[in-house]
Amino acid sequence: MTDFTREAAIWLFFIHFIGFSIYRTVILFDHLRKKDKVQAFLMETQWKRKVNTQFGLYFEIFHGYLTGLLTHIVLLIPWYFVITTFHFSVLLMPLVCWINLLTAKRFMGKLGGWYYREHWLGHNHEFDFVYLHGPHHDALPSGMIAVAGNGFLEGVARYTFGIPHAFYNPLISFFNSTIDIKNDIDMHQYIPGVFPKLDRDVHDVFQHSLHHLGKLEPYGVGLKLDHPGASEKHRKMAKKMPESLHNSIGFDEKLNGYKWDNAAFRKYIKLYDKYND
Repeated sequence: MTDFTREAAIWLFFIHFIGFSIYRTVILFDHLRKKDKVQAFLMETQWKRKVNTQFGLYFEIFHGYLTGLLTHIVLLIPWYFVITTFHFSVLLMPLVCWINLLTAKRFMGKLGGWYYREHWLGHNHEFDFVYLHGPHHDALPSGMIAVAGNGFLEGVARYTFGIPHAFYNPLISFFNSTIDIKNDIDMHQYIPGVFPKLDRDVHDVFQHSLHHLGKLEPYGVGLKLDHPGASEKHRKMAKKMPESLHNSIGFDEKLNGYKWDNAAFRKYIKLYDKYND
């Protein structure tokens, strides 16, 4: 039944892409609808030079939307190649899916350190920044730019040589890729009061926002789920995750002297509270 699995895989592929294109478009329209709030917030950040006119604001909003859309298209190339080239057996699907889930769990255990290395190179190696990661930072700090933290060519490189999602059974590829990209879109929404709104308690344990608002660090995922001010919900989440992920800020603290309690983070939280509904 390999023909059936290929047809089902292609359906899942297009459901994934079309669904996220719609989601990204909804984010675009909410930014346009609340353009005054978006501009007011960005005028208090390093983005003020880019959005100090209505033309500049509209340009950056549409640029962010098209950046996310194109990055997503390019990132999906390895997945599309796999599902249109290889055969997947229905009979062996349970075994393959089980192996895939074990592989995914093992990869998640290494994700914190892997991402720090990848991201550090993306900003400190000229070729990596110009051709791979840089376009991700040319776009404004909004969820609609996000596709697993990648630039245009960076996504296809990572999904071919690094992240194994594209090579799983199509069913596991669909769920893992969908969850990763949905989380990445939501976790890149640093303009408060605009869809998709990132809850206040998430900001208390997540500092990747600073990386898009004028600072290089943190290079890692930027999580610290078990710090003293974290909610009980996040503390419970930390117990279920590998330390390299739930305390990924630890890589920055050890390798570049990053301080969790810093002036830039306190300034961002004040701005968030000021503009959040």
